[in-house]
Amino acid sequence: MVSLKYLLKSNTNSNTLRLYTSVKLYPAVLRKQKFFTEEQKQHLTRTGFRWYIYYDFVNPHTGEMQRQKPIYFNVNKVTDFDQRLTKIKGIKKRLEKLLDEGWSPYEQEKEDKYTTKSCIDYAMDLKKPSVSSRTFETYETHVSAFVHYLGQKGLVNQSIKEIKKLTVIDFLNDVLKRTSARNRNNYRTSLSAIFSILEDNELIDRNFVKTIPLMKSQPKRNATYDDALSDKIFKYLEVNDPTLLLFIKLVSYNFLRPVEVVRLKCGDVNLQTKQLTVQSKTKANKLKVIPDLLIDDLSKLDLSQPDYFLFTPEGKPGLLETSDRDKRGYWGNRYTKVKKVFDLGVEYSIYSFRHTYITKLYRWLRKKYHISETLDRLQLITGHDSIQGLKNYLRKIDAELPNDWSEGLK
Repeated sequence: MVSLKYLLKSNTNSNTLRLYTSVKLYPAVLRKQKFFTEEQKQHLTRTGFRWYIYYDFVNPHTGEMQRQKPIYFNVNKVTDFDQRLTKIKGIKKRLEKLLDEGWSPYEQEKEDKYTTKSCIDYAMDLKKPSVSSRTFETYETHVSAFVHYLGQKGLVNQSIKEIKKLTVIDFLNDVLKRTSARNRNNYRTSLSAIFSILEDNELIDRNFVKTIPLMKSQPKRNATYDDALSDKIFKYLEVNDPTLLLFIKLVSYNFLRPVEVVRLKCGDVNLQTKQLTVQSKTKANKLKVIPDLLIDDLSKLDLSQPDYFLFTPEGKPGLLETSDRDKRGYWGNRYTKVKKVFDLGVEYSIYSFRHTYITKLYRWLRKKYHISETLDRLQLITGHDSIQGLKNYLRKIDAELPNDWSEGLK
């Protein structure tokens, strides 16, 4: 171990006390090499081989530099080499920032300074670089509600170890009473993720949130529009809200999810090749064919600024600073006004058009092809990752119904 007296590093102007070493990646090849062959990538992401971040910090009790607990988080669950490398570098950068700002891994020993609020804030800081912006926004919403609840109970400025399993159960029960079982389960998942960070950093003995069972919930089901109703809505929007109509057409004809539509930028639309670049649920930069039904509508837009979002409240491409969730919420609220015109219930949404037109296309294909060929063709169009996933989806939306079985009951 290196003694504290050797940590004085001479400068031309002053002596600087370094309490920690540089943050490093393991395996070392990740920091020594910039480019990797496919064979190297496969070798470095092989099952059982773990990546992590490590560093040394001066132990305040001994004055000696001491190796700290390796940081893994969930990087090794990412199987794609490039995505894993981006993720672990993001965590490394955040840790370096925390250290530069004066954070110490030994501060947890100061119970009076390590309040529940400071611990949760710290865990959120560490969690941020390892998840998508959309996921982190969800964490922020759920965790903020939990912290507010703790404030009402007088626990927010107490030691983190004062938070017991029953405290979290009471909070989740409160969420259940106000909302639904599904929402309660979502809160539990978010809190468990943050409490795992607290456990990893030895701020709590164990993550007891993950031992709280999920509740059975009836998933919300988006209804399917019949042909007559969808035609009426389209004709209404042609006159009253053409921009919302184009938004819905991308959901209907290109089978995009609303959140994928709000992410679209002018640079994602290539009218020459008839292709869209989509930031999908499971894959970044996914290519999808633009059907001829949409070419004329998209050709009318000014696509000259690649960084402009395709859909804005002004009805033309432009810059937006709001989050994906807020953008999606805006278009959902805009469609709510249309639902009032047609007296539609909560089961009808913009997302329902995706179900409607996938069902319509599936039944049209089934008239021409065997079910296996139908599924193969449909998967290429909808972009589902697997045939089984597509089958499950079609079953959920009742895309295929049985023929009349009366003859068999006679």
